[in-house]
Amino acid sequence: MRHFAIVLLTIFLVKPTIAQHSFPTKDISIRWETVQNDYQNKPQSLNAIIVTNNSSVEFPANGWKMYFNSARLIVPAAVSGNASIHLINGDLFSLIPSPNFSSLKPGASVRIEFIAEEPVVNITDGPEGFYLVWDDKPDQGYPTGTFTIVPFKPTYKGLVTPAIIYDQNKLIQDIPEDKLIKIFPTPVSYQETGGSFTLTPDVNLTADERFTKEKAGLQNTLEILFGKKKMAETTSDAISLIYREGMPNESYELDIKPGIISISASGPAGIFYGIQSLKTLVPPDAWAKTQKSIQVPAVLVKDEPRFGYRAFMLDVGRNFQTKKEVFRVLDVMALCKLNVFHFHLTEDEG
Repeated sequence: MRHFAIVLLTIFLVKPTIAQHSFPTKDISIRWETVQNDYQNKPQSLNAIIVTNNSSVEFPANGWKMYFNSARLIVPAAVSGNASIHLINGDLFSLIPSPNFSSLKPGASVRIEFIAEEPVVNITDGPEGFYLVWDDKPDQGYPTGTFTIVPFKPTYKGLVTPAIIYDQNKLIQDIPEDKLIKIFPTPVSYQETGGSFTLTPDVNLTADERFTKEKAGLQNTLEILFGKKKMAETTSDAISLIYREGMPNESYELDIKPGIISISASGPAGIFYGIQSLKTLVPPDAWAKTQKSIQVPAVLVKDEPRFGYRAFMLDVGRNFQTKKEVFRVLDVMALCKLNVFHFHLTEDEG
């Protein structure tokens, strides 16, 4: 008789657990909605998770936790007081029913309101990936049913919508092509002074002894443009690379007048960037085939970089590039006055 009583007691204690594990979690549907941005006049949002029991059996008030992922941090205590939400790791959260949580009869729903620590902008700010874990079987997760996002129109302080951008862009006026600055990136000071300089293959090229390498590079550029090496200085027109003490590092001054081009700087980097600006003043179609002469507009340019570190990264660990292509990238970097090359040869599984 005592043995029979123990068996009955065991069955009685186990019965709720069996009922829980047999509950059809796929019949639990979940909706998420944004209630209010700028909640409590703070840069946060009030949201709600609505849990609905679509099964034919009662969903218990406790004995379970619900897990989900969220890109936004969440305040632990639910505003509705019927649950708490805790960060587990990364973007994984657990939702735990409080003593105020009531069991859900078939067809019933419960609303859990919570605070996310940032405004909601779009659907990626909401939760996803819901599943349920019974307390006495913590290593087994049971996926829930359908997940629905209630449509909303976000509003909050500082919101920038496509409509706002569209209205801002309506104020933009296209600059006529002949008014565009012909040097890039845009220099600190740019002034077109009228007239032009005629570039020819035999232009007189002079340079301070500090800038021998830059002079050779410019001479090579001229040979590419005109398709031949310099034979003789048969013109009085000149390009001069001038040392000027006291100019900021990497800064330069480019002064183009009819008959004379001068590039001034206190170091090779400034002279080099001045030459790059001179190259951008050459009409683009002049690079397509060799030229006999090229007209360069007269300008006065004063420029120096806003940032000392101007980088570009090329990763050939995953996407191999030829030596020729790498050199081409370096040339484009130089033209854009970038000064740091991140060359990733190997990394991770690459």
